[in-house]
Amino acid sequence: MTALNEPTVAFLSTYLPKQCGLATFTNDLRAAHASPDSFVVAVDDTRRDFPEEVRFVIEKGNTDSYKAAADYLNSHADVLSLQHEYGIFGGPDGSHVLEMLQKLEIPVMVTLHTVLQNPNDGQRRVLRRICDIAQRVMVMSDRACDFLADVYGVPERKIEVIPHGVPESDGIEVAPEMEAYGNDPKLLTFGLLSPGKGIEVGIDAVAKLKPNHPNVRYFVLGKTHPDLVAREGEAYRDGLAAQAKALGVEENVIFVNAFVDLPKLSSYLKGADVYVTPYRGKDQIVSGTLSYAVAFGLPVVTTPFIYAEELVAKGGGLLFPFNDSDKLAEHVDRLLADPVFRGRLRNSATILGRTMRWPVVGTRLREVLDDAIAEFKDKKAMRLREQTRVL
Repeated sequence: MTALNEPTVAFLSTYLPKQCGLATFTNDLRAAHASPDSFVVAVDDTRRDFPEEVRFVIEKGNTDSYKAAADYLNSHADVLSLQHEYGIFGGPDGSHVLEMLQKLEIPVMVTLHTVLQNPNDGQRRVLRRICDIAQRVMVMSDRACDFLADVYGVPERKIEVIPHGVPESDGIEVAPEMEAYGNDPKLLTFGLLSPGKGIEVGIDAVAKLKPNHPNVRYFVLGKTHPDLVAREGEAYRDGLAAQAKALGVEENVIFVNAFVDLPKLSSYLKGADVYVTPYRGKDQIVSGTLSYAVAFGLPVVTTPFIYAEELVAKGGGLLFPFNDSDKLAEHVDRLLADPVFRGRLRNSATILGRTMRWPVVGTRLREVLDDAIAEFKDKKAMRLREQTRVL
């Protein structure tokens, strides 16, 4: 415990400078907690130069490294906040993390960034064991809560549904790259570029919008996913550029090939009129980028993946079918042509976004951590009493 009697929280995840959404989320989560003694345990598959808050690095494929991490955590932390995503931990279905969890002598809260509705046997076994060990399991959508209970058999008393945290949007300046286009209508999609993002659908929609909105600009913000670059270089991005040229919208589609930090992303969100998520996968239970868009009061037009359906049901957006550029163009056309309707969606998104700000979410997360610590202590005291009676 700290001098102020605050628990020392260890956050276990991938971490900056790794360029991925989970690393960014964990950095924001740590900042929202704001305890000076808290620290990060990073999972890594290379030799990165981590910032000073990273006190221990787990070698992804080394089981001994996970066991050593347990020893370190038992000596230096009061509670562990574990971020779980498929692919970040070594072993079959990420099972190496169990080597650490089974040695821990501190309470655990796990945040699940993916909950598969149809897992294989190994995925179900590993995730169920993680949830067995944890005192609290956090998810960011109601459907994920249902999957945990129905598919994995996790007791509902353990599960907490808490929104994805988002940054403050006040006092942000518009990105100069957007300001250069003046009052032209601006659409935005952000994230690591890969086929699953559905950018092809967005480009098709821009071609269909152009007759009514000749100056529409579609900003595709983000680097190509590093795994994709490792396999094929920039062939995918080049193919998207070729598609835009073939459709006659190469001047309307602006590719920004950069992994942007939160301030830069915020400046693009500030300048956009509509946020578009043409994703192809229906099982996604969380989207940080969609959450950020809502935080900035942007009307969102999105495919109906799980997280998007729940978010839109609360206001601030429109759904369109997967791979349907006609419907995407129709929705965006209505938003651009009807400022009253667009303003109504903006207001709904702004109201929803206030409930997702990090100060609000951080307070709720601290309450859940406190609950996890209290339950862990109660069970430990109960075991000691039982052992005393036996003696």
